Order: sequence, then C-alpha cells, then structure tokens
Amino acid sequence: MIDLKTIKDRILTFAYQGKLAEPNKLPNDNIESIHESIKGYIPVSEEEYLIDIPNEWKWTRLGYVTSNHGQITPSDTFSYIDVGTLDNVNHLLSSRENIVDAKDAPSRAKKIVETGDVIYSTVRPYLHNICIIDKDFSFTPIASTAFCVMHANEEVLDNKYLFYWLLTKEFDKYSNGDPSKGALYPAIGEKDLLRGVIPLPAVSEQKAIVEKIEAVFEILDKINALQNQYASNQEALRSKLIDAAIQGKLTEQQPDDGAAKDLIQLINKEREIQEANGKIKHVESQSSIDDDEIPFEIPTNWEWVRFGDVSYIVRGGSPRPIKQYITSDKNGINWIKIGDVEKGGKYIFETKEKIIPEGEKKSRRVYPGDFLLTNSMSFGRPYISKIEGCIHDGWLLIHDLKGFDQDYLYYLLSSRFLYNQFTQKASGSTVDNLNIDKVSSAIIPLPPLAEQKRIAKKIEELLQYCK
Repeated sequence: MIDLKTIKDRILTFAYQGKLAEPNKLPNDNIESIHESIKGYIPVSEEEYLIDIPNEWKWTRLGYVTSNHGQITPSDTFSYIDVGTLDNVNHLLSSRENIVDAKDAPSRAKKIVETGDVIYSTVRPYLHNICIIDKDFSFTPIASTAFCVMHANEEVLDNKYLFYWLLTKEFDKYSNGDPSKGALYPAIGEKDLLRGVIPLPAVSEQKAIVEKIEAVFEILDKINALQNQYASNQEALRSKLIDAAIQGKLTEQQPDDGAAKDLIQLINKEREIQEANGKIKHVESQSSIDDDEIPFEIPTNWEWVRFGDVSYIVRGGSPRPIKQYITSDKNGINWIKIGDVEKGGKYIFETKEKIIPEGEKKSRRVYPGDFLLTNSMSFGRPYISKIEGCIHDGWLLIHDLKGFDQDYLYYLLSSRFLYNQFTQKASGSTVDNLNIDKVSSAIIPLPPLAEQKRIAKKIEELLQYCK
C-alpha cells in the first residue's frame, strides 16, 4: 500500500519551496506597504524560517495578512460550527448543519465567519482541525471560540494558499503547542498562532501553486479510493477464507486426530486442576445449544460448544485515578492499553506506559501467550500477548485451558462468524460493549487439536497468496 499521507506532505513541502508550479519571479509588491502600515511591526527573523523559499518570496506573519470579523452574542437562530462538526481527515464541515436557537446557544458560540474564511482549532484535543468555509448555510454561521478565524487579505494572500500552508508538516510542527505546560494534549493560543509565519509569492503565483496542489491531490485521492477498495476486497477474501476454514472446508479430517468430544474431556480435567490449585475460580456451565442455533454443518468428529465451556474468561481492571499509578520507572509493570495495538494486528509486543506494583492489586496480570479481547469501543478484536503486564477493564482475558491451538483460536476469534455473534450480543445498550457472559455464551465449532493446527497453517498459507 502506498503511503499517500507522506506523499501529500512531500507535495506540500515542494509547493511551498516553489518547486511545484513554474515560478513567475514576481515579488509580492503589496506586502511591504502592509508591513509599513503596521504599528509595532515585528519582522520575521531567519531563525523563524520554516522552509527554504525562492528569493522573490517574502516571509510575513499570519496576523499581518489575515483578519477576523469580531465576536457577537447571537440573538437569533444560527448555524453553529463547533470543533466536533469538522471532519479533520478531509478538512470539511459536516454535511448536516448544527442549527442552534439563541436561547440554547453555548457561551463559546461567538465568532462570525464568512464564505472563504479559514478556521483553525487551537484547543486540545482538536488542535489542527482546519477547513475553509466553502458552503452556503441556512442561517448565519457562527463559529466556536475554539477556532481562530482567518479572513485572508486578498491583496496579498489567496485563502486556499493559506489553507494548504496550514496543512504542511512544517507549520504543523510550529503550531503543536507547548506540552511542557502540563496539558494532556497540545494547544496553542490564538495570538501565538497568528505570530506564526507564512511565505508569500505574488498572488498570481499563489493561485498557480494551489492549482497544482489540487491537481496532484485529485490524482492521489483517486489512488486512495482504489487502495481502499483493494483493502476492502482483501478483507472480504480474508473473512471468507477464515469462515470456510472454521467450517472444516479447507482441511481433510483424519482418523488419527480423534474426536473433539475427547478434547472437551481434557479441557474439563484441566479446568478442575486449575480450580483445585486456585489458579482460576469455578464457573457454572453454559446452557445447552439448541438445534436452531447451529448455523452450518461441521465434520462429524467436531463439536458445537459454547465458548465459555472450553475457556476461562475474566475482565481486566483499572486502578483509579490511573495518573497516580503511571510510572516512568523502567522496572514498572507494562500497562497494556488498546491504543498500544493496531487494528488487524496479532501480537502485543510493547506498551507506551507502565504502572507501579501497587496498581496490579486493582488490575489483572497477563502473561506471554495469553489471549486478550477488546470488550468496548472497537470490541471483539483479539490479540496474543507476547509480554507480561496488566490490563485495564477494556480488555477480556481468555485464559488457556489447553483446548486450543493458539493460532487457530486467533483466527476463530477473528472470524466474521464469531464477530457477528459479538455484535448482536453487544447491541442494545447506550454504548455497545461485550462482557464475560456475552462472550461465554457465543457458540463455536471445536475441531480436534491436531486439525486446529492444520487449519491455522492452511489459513496462513492462503493469506500469504492474498498478499
């Protein structure tokens, strides 16, 4: 897959170095007169240059070439633009207007905006949410005070040229705020943002640069759409392969494998041993499986079982307030969070944070080889831990009862068949989530252990061909 985000960043860098459009070698004549008219004008020093630019271009500050329309307290119905109504992937406002009556207006709804204005969120965690106001509104548009509203001075600055400059990685680095002030997320004051610098060629050249940027981005967006379709097709094929595999359609059943009912007896013996040793607690058996619950036929030596009858499932725990338990000590306990893993990944190798030993008493310890399943947010995603650590309550731990080949269990939990069950069981609450009972009650096809290994191997062979 092509890294289009990096390519777009490079394109923007080239554009603002004067390397994308043919230079017209004309100076931005009006910028000097604007600088002369500014009381307390502060020139841009060489230390502030964010990029190398052609000699004919001039550096200036955003606040010198943009303005805003002031603030009001709305007295009538208006279209409210808040940080949550902006799609920061595509830098577009939501297609659905947020209509607000004056009597219900939040106190931060004060900034007047007009078509063509560039708005830039300065607050955490929405810093860098940027877009151009380029649509008609049913009512007067009013932006949140969380935005810096920039109206370009058309004599010296094209608003789209401004917009794309704010998207560059060079300006992004400048505007990333000051995390040393103790905030969880970076933020930047509006005055500091407007002190930021921008390189200016002549307005005609700015427009030519914007045309080139948009022409290239249009091609890259088409490539992105094709890549997304390719990825979607790959995921569909992957799902079909896994679902076929867990139905016994990709492997031959062999007499030497024995029967799954024998494996269930071994699982029950292992459960009794671990209960006697105090390693796990006793759990009541799940309800029997009705014939109308069985969705497809399986080989005769397999068995339909409820997941909780062949595994031991417990939930993680979160010491609170978590800030009091986080440590920078390298000898701390790995604190495994959902943010430490990628969607579609298989293993957990490391964590960004650690907790002090006291936190373990209010959490759940996991060990290499343990299975973890997300139970909230993007629920139903399985991972195998390669490290020892503790998990918060957004995870379920699936403890080993020696009934599964590790790779087979991963693919089983990754199957569309099982995910659909989780989705059905998770729905109905305010926030979709899984718990121990919902996962335990899911039905699964259980092959003998030897065939589990062959199934996992066959899946991996076929997935290699898909790549």
